[in-house]
This record gives sequence, C-alpha cells and structure tokens, in this order.
Amino acid sequence: MKYNIFLFAALLLACLTGCETLNNDEETVSYPNAIIIKPANPSLVDAGLLMKDGTVIYPIGSAFGDGGFYVPDYISSRCMFFGEKYTEWPLRLDVAAALDVAPAFAIHAVEYFGVEYTKPGQQINEIVLAGIDNSLGLGYSLSIPMKQGKYEGENSLIKDVRIDSYQRATITDDNTYIHIVITSNAGDVIILHFTGKILPTGDVG
Repeated sequence: MKYNIFLFAALLLACLTGCETLNNDEETVSYPNAIIIKPANPSLVDAGLLMKDGTVIYPIGSAFGDGGFYVPDYISSRCMFFGEKYTEWPLRLDVAAALDVAPAFAIHAVEYFGVEYTKPGQQINEIVLAGIDNSLGLGYSLSIPMKQGKYEGENSLIKDVRIDSYQRATITDDNTYIHIVITSNAGDVIILHFTGKILPTGDVG
C-alpha cells in the first residue's frame, strides 16, 4: 500500500508512547539539549566544544519530526535534531543549501499495530549521529541499527545502547523527552539528550 505522510499533529496525538515515562525528572534538568560525549581518550575537537573535564558537547538548537502509516501493519516516525536553531524545516528553506544541512542526530522508530509497547524506546529501529569529529574515533557519521529498541551489536564500534527515556508528545504534554546513553567498545560514553518541542517537517508524500 502506498506510503502516506500524515500530519505531524496527528502523530503527536497518536498513542506512540503513551505508556512511557521519564525515569528521573531531575536527570532531565541536569543535562543540556545536546550530544554529550565523554571520550575514552583525549580528543582534538574544537576547543569551543570541550568542557574542563574533557567532555565534548554538541548543542541541539531545534528538532523536527514526521511519520507515516503503513496500513495495516505499522506506523513509522522519525525525529531529527539540529545544532542550529531553526524555526522552519531547514531542508525546505533552500534546496541548494540543504545539501549542507544534516541533523546532529536522528531517531527512526516503527510501532507495529497489535504490539504492546511497555519499555522506553521499544519502537526505535535506528539511531544516526552525524558531524562528529573524527578524532573521537567514531567516524563522521555513526549509524546504530536497533531491533525494536534492542541493540544487538550490529555496529562494530558500539558496545551498548541504553534508552532511559523516549517519551514523545501526548495530548496533555506537547514536549518530548529523550535520554539515550550509548557506550562504545573503546569506552566512550555518548549521551543523546533532548527535552522540548519537536516541530513538524511539513513534508508531504
């Protein structure tokens, strides 16, 4: 059946993650909206990204999302997080310039009809990080395949993925809460943290 992009508002109101809640509200406050990397070894990244303890922080300025129905099987969704603060979907602002625009990280999820989702992020099928400094040893773009929220070792650089929170907007709360901790085989700790509103991409297809 033809894939139809539906209105983002409907996606927010759909019960994608109605049963998922934050594990720790205090933890939400203690982290900035950012990709936070605690390298196992000293890195050569831009000094402006480094904290005193050697932690590397890539701030997140805006987030966008959309999704679609594959009737009668599942609902798909994607969330994209950008370092820049955009008020409109950046890939539609200027088609030529869009080639240089990429999310700092993105999350692709699939929710199957008839399946009960009880754990945070159980719908996640892929996490993608882009624009990471190569000196961290994780490559410029890092794709982490998941199987319904479970990491099964498909990326040789990654040891473990822990999803503490993946709470999408609901009827009563239009904010999204995401806190994911990724550990590399080398010992790096990567935290993906976001609390706030995800704007619609406006894409139609």
